[in-house]
Amino acid sequence: MAANFLARAHVVPLGIVAIYTGFLCAMFTPLIQKHFLFLHKIPFPLFADFDHPERYGLAPFKTRNFRLTTADNVSIGAWHILPEAFYQAQDTHDGPIADDLFDDALKQYPTIIYLHGNAANRAAPFRIRAYSSLSTRLAVNVIAIDYRGFGDSDGDPSERGVVLDARAAFDFVRTRSGHTDGSGIVVFGQSLGSGVAAAVTHELHEQGTPPQAVVLMAAYSSINAVISNFRIAGLLPVLAPLKLIPGAQHLVEKYQVTKFATDQRLPRLLLPLPDLQAAVSETASDEGPSKGVGSGDGSEGSTTSRKPHIVILHADDDAIIPVSHSRVLWDALVSSHTQHHGAPPAVRTRTIERFAEVHQFHLDPIPPSFSSSSSSNGDATGAKATYIRTLHGGHDHLTEGAVDQLGLAAGLLPRRA
Repeated sequence: MAANFLARAHVVPLGIVAIYTGFLCAMFTPLIQKHFLFLHKIPFPLFADFDHPERYGLAPFKTRNFRLTTADNVSIGAWHILPEAFYQAQDTHDGPIADDLFDDALKQYPTIIYLHGNAANRAAPFRIRAYSSLSTRLAVNVIAIDYRGFGDSDGDPSERGVVLDARAAFDFVRTRSGHTDGSGIVVFGQSLGSGVAAAVTHELHEQGTPPQAVVLMAAYSSINAVISNFRIAGLLPVLAPLKLIPGAQHLVEKYQVTKFATDQRLPRLLLPLPDLQAAVSETASDEGPSKGVGSGDGSEGSTTSRKPHIVILHADDDAIIPVSHSRVLWDALVSSHTQHHGAPPAVRTRTIERFAEVHQFHLDPIPPSFSSSSSSNGDATGAKATYIRTLHGGHDHLTEGAVDQLGLAAGLLPRRA
């Protein structure tokens, strides 16, 4: 009996090693990586009726369901949620609102392009709450897309593919609103979407048509950092054993297909356009050349030297992506400013009692003649970087206070004295 027990005792650790080795091999497989990262095969709500958004909590006829076609000819599903003020100003809510009125709203009000996280689709309850809060408290249009492979969108997701999806949404708004230089448009990315938002904003900035602001909520510094520190149930570090093997972590990064290196892209938004283009050309061999949508070269519409507002929003109680990721991004912005201007930025910090700390600096040195009124429209001197660290909110919950603060930081609300 003792011999049998000892034999079985040897089998258990060998079995654990075999299972762990199989898991690692699977994670090196691009197909497995894609499903693990995007979770696009988890449809929630099930059998969503995107033609009737009111089923999921949005007001009747406040939202139009439509489709976008990307530069690589993929059809994706999208919603356009009207600003609450515009919706309430309509004569009746008893029937559909004409498409030309939706287009009028794009011309009259700013627009947030909402890029969601992994899993589920644009009808998920917590996303509905975010659209409602944004469209009501900030009086903005919300364009919510499902990436390729999600919801009713065609295709399969990839890093380049979902960036093209976001770019298609941006070009749609830019064309319909008449804001060809990107002003009045805010790119908002939550969780997985933060990497998409940073990537498309970097691309647009490189081409001289950046959005007014980019907002990263519950952001990660890079996919590699997320995977390297991933813990099952927040406790068991999956890749910790690899840290004992020299060079193993480098192999994980090498065979990782989807990277979303936001910690590299975000600091480049602080560079003037010529410096940015030089930086991009140096790394093009690693990331591939940037490609526009529509004409394919990003030359449509007017260009500008304006830099976008950069807003990082993260809650201390985020159990999915630790707030330390956003701190890494913030430190990268401070470092980029210091390197470019030869001195650290003048960071202003304020505390909102029992709610948040807000850190902010101007992307460019402010001339003596700078007036407070010019800082809210996203011009070259007024663009700011803001880090909003809230005490509560978790990973998915966009609180009213957070909406107000990001609205101020993104130039969607007037500055307070």
